[in-house]
Amino acid sequence: MKNSLFLVAVDYNLAKNMAKKVAEFFAMRLFDSIEMFEFDHAPRKIDEVLHDFGIGYVKKEMKSIVKMGLDFDEVVSVADFNYLDCWDVLFKQIQEKHLVIFLSDVENENLSADEKLAKINFLTNFTSKKIKKFKKYTK
Repeated sequence: MKNSLFLVAVDYNLAKNMAKKVAEFFAMRLFDSIEMFEFDHAPRKIDEVLHDFGIGYVKKEMKSIVKMGLDFDEVVSVADFNYLDCWDVLFKQIQEKHLVIFLSDVENENLSADEKLAKINFLTNFTSKKIKKFKKYTK
């Protein structure tokens, strides 16, 4: 039975704010992969680590943090879409314990009509690919 949520969004702040509200509402714990990363690398922020060590290192660390978060029950996990490929390889494990919710706030973003349309098309295409992956994993 799934007793946790996994929120992800292109806009990390949107996902984080929503995750905080949902966790508080349901009296669940919050697992924030970026906060965990920055805690492990204090006093550096993720941007500094990225600059100093490169994207490969950051993605490897993020993958291990997301994997660690899978050990917890009754949590609302939040992840940054920019690190998608860090947790993508764990997708089957994530979906076993979490209801995965992809958030988007295209309407309230400061984008031109063409940019909004392109983003909606991208999100629709991405989501349909993930649904196909879900179906493949659940067979």
